[in-house]
Amino acid sequence: MLDVAHAANASTEPLAWYAARRLNDAFRRTATWWLLEDDTGPVSSLLAYPLSLRFGGDPLRGYGLGSVATRPSAQRRGYAAALCAQAGEASAAPVGVLFSAIPPRLYTSLGFRVMPAFQFACSDVAALAASGPHAPLRPIDPLAELPLLRATFDATQDGLRIARDAAAWLASLNNNPEDRFFAVAGGTLRLVDAADGVEVVELFSDAPAAALRSVAALVQQRGGSSLSGWFAPPGEVVEHFEAQSRERTLPMVRGPAEIITAWLSVADYF
Repeated sequence: MLDVAHAANASTEPLAWYAARRLNDAFRRTATWWLLEDDTGPVSSLLAYPLSLRFGGDPLRGYGLGSVATRPSAQRRGYAAALCAQAGEASAAPVGVLFSAIPPRLYTSLGFRVMPAFQFACSDVAALAASGPHAPLRPIDPLAELPLLRATFDATQDGLRIARDAAAWLASLNNNPEDRFFAVAGGTLRLVDAADGVEVVELFSDAPAAALRSVAALVQQRGGSSLSGWFAPPGEVVEHFEAQSRERTLPMVRGPAEIITAWLSVADYF
């Protein structure tokens, strides 16, 4: 099955190395593998994840589609669409979620809708750090302060989101061991190293502008040059950020029409 994804992604890794890397992924072990064959053999594949969601404070059962792939020689024959439809129907869940890595036409034909999505970057962290007051960053042990992480996560989200109970939080921490956590201004902050600075994975704070200034100062101290993430910066500091494309990570949802926004973190990506 992984040979289909290897071919579809035009990977330059040896197939055995590619397969071993993909198989050593704890989150993927929660998924159901789907494979479609024609008379030539395997042609299309995907992973279907069971998801626990929340919308308007209410729990929802959902499913996620990821790693959708079709061999180049078999593309444009409707195989991927057929496989997505079958996986969604088999889940019997009312809401589907995915991150589109291609133009979304394939998924809109199946009833998915593109949700509002943001990605911003600051390339002048010195100017951001000097633009106003800071909020102290207190490094925390995420396991020891899991109640704080859960409380700030649950209290500050709107729209559709992937729910995180204690078990889901533990899985998220295990799957992302390089993430760093801080308490900041009535909330929490989740960061990870980026090639030239720091990526904001999640920010829940009563003073987000002051928190971002503090992160910018931290980037400077580490010798980095940029701060980025899937968030819309608050008005106080928006002039220091530039919008970036989300064409390869568009969040899409299939479900009730009243779902018009979805908050999906980098930590939720599949």
